[in-house]
Amino acid sequence: MNNLTFINVLDSCDDNSSSSGVKRLHVLIKGNNLEKDKVVENALMNMYGKCNCLSIAKDLFDGMHERNELTWNAMITHCAQNGHAMEAFKVFNQMLQESSLADKVTFIGILDACMSVVDLKKGIHTHAMMVRSHVSIDVVLCTSLINMYSKCDKFSAALGIFDKLDERDVIPWSTLISGYAQQGQSEEALYFFNQMCQEGVMPNKITYVSVLAACSIHAVHLAGKRIHVGVSGQEQTADVVLSNALINLYGKCGCLRDAQAIFDSMLGRNLISWSAIIAAYAYYGEDEEVLQLFSQMQESGLKPNDVTFVSVLSALGHSGRVDEGYYWFLSMGTILSIPPSIDHYNSLIDLVGRAGRLDEAENLLAFMPSKVTIVSVMALLSACKYQLDEGRGEHFARNAFVLFPENAQPYIMLSNIYSSSREDSDLESMYEQD
Repeated sequence: MNNLTFINVLDSCDDNSSSSGVKRLHVLIKGNNLEKDKVVENALMNMYGKCNCLSIAKDLFDGMHERNELTWNAMITHCAQNGHAMEAFKVFNQMLQESSLADKVTFIGILDACMSVVDLKKGIHTHAMMVRSHVSIDVVLCTSLINMYSKCDKFSAALGIFDKLDERDVIPWSTLISGYAQQGQSEEALYFFNQMCQEGVMPNKITYVSVLAACSIHAVHLAGKRIHVGVSGQEQTADVVLSNALINLYGKCGCLRDAQAIFDSMLGRNLISWSAIIAAYAYYGEDEEVLQLFSQMQESGLKPNDVTFVSVLSALGHSGRVDEGYYWFLSMGTILSIPPSIDHYNSLIDLVGRAGRLDEAENLLAFMPSKVTIVSVMALLSACKYQLDEGRGEHFARNAFVLFPENAQPYIMLSNIYSSSREDSDLESMYEQD
């Protein structure tokens, strides 16, 4: 086999290709003494990068005697897209030191790296380099800049670039809307969505998913409903990602029937679909529905994720099923290799606290893998409230006053724990002692 055969095979591979398949090709390339062929070497490095085998790609890159523009850009892009921003910056600096000129693809890769670590300073520096390099800053580069500034919560800069675009198609609009939604600025996301529609730009899937996420932030039901009508009019409701966004929206708005209707209409459901509908019922205390859906999800062959377990532990707590809660909490790490997060610990504390097992709840707080948060303490205080245990409530509240002196929640919760016959002055004097 000659080099063209291997180049064609490598170029035909995509991001879903298996690393084992690429490694087998690599063995064949070595067997045909083509490993040092420049074009084959570049194609092989690029393919390892696509398969997220970055260490092998980097070894090939470091072993190259000559690197061209495509080589540098591929390495920077793969580092940035695979979550290795610092390595992308390192390769970029090496590229500049070797007098290679950055082009549009280079800058897009570096901007991606800046976004992934939310490094505004490096993003601004990269923007300045682009201007000095006289690279043609087209709509693609402008969109990358808008994305970077949005991710870094610098919307004044993002809007400055957006406003200067002579022609704005759906991509920069969607990027800006997505940026606002991801930063929790739902009003701005909805405003620009309406502006986009008024200018006659047709939304795409990314636009709809972003604006539906924005509606979910503050449970803006009417706006979300109108957007759903727009999605239905474009016959995109069969899309799994859009359906998941709609389930999330209706769940946050308390429209459980609508959420269930979307879920039932889906031809194919993924883990996010199940987690979204389970979370919707859990949020509104429909515990039996949560546990029933959880069972159905397992029967479908899907394994739960960390988000699913937060909802399930909450439902088990409300149902008083402590042993089952412990089983699933322990199964997360031992069977499913999901390390319990602080949210899972908080849910378990609430679960055992509701059952009156306050010693266990306190022990769980002591053995949490990360720093105690106000949510953790409030879960314990809530347990004291359920059990009308003033003594423990005072003990936990005193600790909370020290850990979170600026937070009023423990004080309010303790006042709720005390019996109605208790004088407020007793509580105030205790608080002042600390």
